[in-house]
Amino acid sequence: MVVKGDERMSETDRIKKDIALFEDNIAELDSLSLDGNEKEVVDNAKRYYEDTKYYLKKGDFFTAFGCINYAHGLVDGLKKSSTNIINSKWQEELKIGSNKQS
Repeated sequence: MVVKGDERMSETDRIKKDIALFEDNIAELDSLSLDGNEKEVVDNAKRYYEDTKYYLKKGDFFTAFGCINYAHGLVDGLKKSSTNIINSKWQEELKIGSNKQS
């Protein structure tokens, strides 16, 4: 049982919450045109995400939690090291998208 303040959360619920957060974060990156190195990092993060679901089903919460945290770390590292690149790509794609709608 994970305790956060007065809130108690089971290991399964905590891992599922982290899975949902990862899905939101990866969707943001999937919407961008990434280069080869960035795609490789995203692919590795997705593999750890899939490993998380596998270990969660097996009941190995320790390994599942480690996998999802590693996946988050890869995504966070990519976002932080590439913030300007990703922001500029995102802004450029927004412009392209808005021009298509015009």
